Amino acid sequence: MKNLRFIILTLFLTTFSLAQIINVPADQLTIQAGIDAAENGDTVLVAEGTYFENINFKGKAITVASHFILNQDISHRSKTIINGGLPANPDSGSVVYFISGEDTTSVLKGFTITGGTGTKFSSPNAAITVHYGGGIFIGGIEGARIEWNIIIKNFVNSTFVAGGGGIASGNPGGPGYTIIENNVIRNNEVSGKDGDKEGCGIWMGNSGKIVKNDIADNSSHSINGRASGGVRLVSSGNIPISVFVSNNTIINNQAVSTQSYCFGGGVNSSYTNLVMTNNIVENNSLNGKTECYGAGIHIGNLTDRSKIEDNIIKANFMNEASDLYFAGGGIFIWESEISISKNTIISNYAGGSGGGIHLKGSNSQIKNNLIAFNGAGNDAGGIDFFDHSDAVVVNNTIVENYAKWGGALTAYGTANPTIMNTIIYGNHADSSGNQVVIGDEASDPTFLYCDIEGGKDNFGFYLENLTYSGAYKNNMNSNPLFSDDSLFYLATGSPCIDTGHPDPEYNDLDGTQNDMGWAGGPLVTSIKGIVGNTEQIPNGFRLSQNYPNPFNPSTTIKYQIPNLVRNDKSIVTLSQPASKTGGVEESFVTLKVYDILGREMVTIINQKQKPGNYEVIWDAFNQPSGVYFYQLTTEDYVETKKMILLR
Repeated sequence: MKNLRFIILTLFLTTFSLAQIINVPADQLTIQAGIDAAENGDTVLVAEGTYFENINFKGKAITVASHFILNQDISHRSKTIINGGLPANPDSGSVVYFISGEDTTSVLKGFTITGGTGTKFSSPNAAITVHYGGGIFIGGIEGARIEWNIIIKNFVNSTFVAGGGGIASGNPGGPGYTIIENNVIRNNEVSGKDGDKEGCGIWMGNSGKIVKNDIADNSSHSINGRASGGVRLVSSGNIPISVFVSNNTIINNQAVSTQSYCFGGGVNSSYTNLVMTNNIVENNSLNGKTECYGAGIHIGNLTDRSKIEDNIIKANFMNEASDLYFAGGGIFIWESEISISKNTIISNYAGGSGGGIHLKGSNSQIKNNLIAFNGAGNDAGGIDFFDHSDAVVVNNTIVENYAKWGGALTAYGTANPTIMNTIIYGNHADSSGNQVVIGDEASDPTFLYCDIEGGKDNFGFYLENLTYSGAYKNNMNSNPLFSDDSLFYLATGSPCIDTGHPDPEYNDLDGTQNDMGWAGGPLVTSIKGIVGNTEQIPNGFRLSQNYPNPFNPSTTIKYQIPNLVRNDKSIVTLSQPASKTGGVEESFVTLKVYDILGREMVTIINQKQKPGNYEVIWDAFNQPSGVYFYQLTTEDYVETKKMILLR
């Protein structure tokens, strides 16, 4: 009787009948020797252990993997270590190199990558010396697939321009394509006296995907240059790159510049086609001497194809400054016209302006966001519209934000946004304008079908002789009657139900007139699914995504077990009870939870179970916030998924 792991390996060998598996250290003593002996299509399979090497793929379309590739057991990652701390040349201290024309057919999978110190070289685009790629260095025209690795404690310490403490990929606008997926990228550092220090976790100058990674606790520190935090995406002005950033946790990254300024504690992106969805960007920070922009996310010169959607942007912050040049606690956007929709933007702080969002010269569309509990040292706890920012703001809930001026919104510098179907309520300002402040004669925002506490008669102004003369139509001043104090859904009987703009273009999904606030209008898609018949016989193994996710402190995990007939040649899935076919009715099932480093935390299930649909609840009351993996294993199946405990 064959188990599934053996079958997977057999199929792998059959599919690539001309390829070979080179075992390290059985066939070749070192990983590099295995690579040197490999040809395109081969797999270099590395046993558990620590390997003090700096490896180079040498342009080969091969897979270099730990035994994780055989059985998806994530514990192999922490036990199969490539330590690059003893390089032959100190200027070539990256642990892994892709510098000879590789692409995404060159795969690195299932390792701990550590001890790297990066590579120093002269930039082809400028007469400067740069130092990049502490853990992994991917060259200017190259690409790679980096998946299921732990990239930890790599350092780039340089007096030059430097970046990519964990991973550096490509030149700005380079033609390569890189996939970075399901990795842990933690405790990497970029530091030094002079020059910019960027992307302590990931620096990417070519197109690609950054998906399902844990990017946390990385730091950039410059004395005289600029610094940026966890992820840096950068291109040249005339060659934009396209990057898809999805389902990552980007947490606790920081950028510090003791004499200069900082951008993007979590993500810093410029000249990019960026799609950023379903990420958690939390508790990232900026600490700059002269300027700080975007503690959570910094955006500059993005194309109109870019969007930031369905993200949680929470508790990002910068040092206190009470200055215009310390802006954007959650998001800072300059000279970009992008879509910002369906995000939860809460509890962020800007030392100067725009606790939730700061717009500078931006006509972005801001729709269906919850913007709450954000603060600013000077103005605009919620959204700051500045310097010709004529944004369109539809169906948002802007509540419980605070600042010195304009608890919810400020508009100045010839900024004329249009704000519609939006709730602006319960915000606070110490000096003027609990809800709205107007900063100059040329700024007259339009308000249509909104619920604004205090109405326009309570707008604040920076100067005593200023007045508001913008369009103000069909708005009301009523308690919105929320059903809770966290997600701010509307309670039954709320005056904001069915009182938004009457044009059918803005109708809710059920076809009724627009409900004001973040959960109204045509964009919201979070409709609950229908649970199927639990008595139906499953037709295959399945491990579902836990819910809720993120969770605190408990979550539900569902899985299903089919009927199986097992013999010495095959495994057959049945659609009727196994007892009627003479097959094996039960499967031995284990369900375990691991922490981010692959250490087993708890075994939830470890027993035989009959075919059917199951669900269990894991209560993580005594566990810290972070990323966890849960893994379902039977004789014939193994699957791992990621979940997030967010306290």
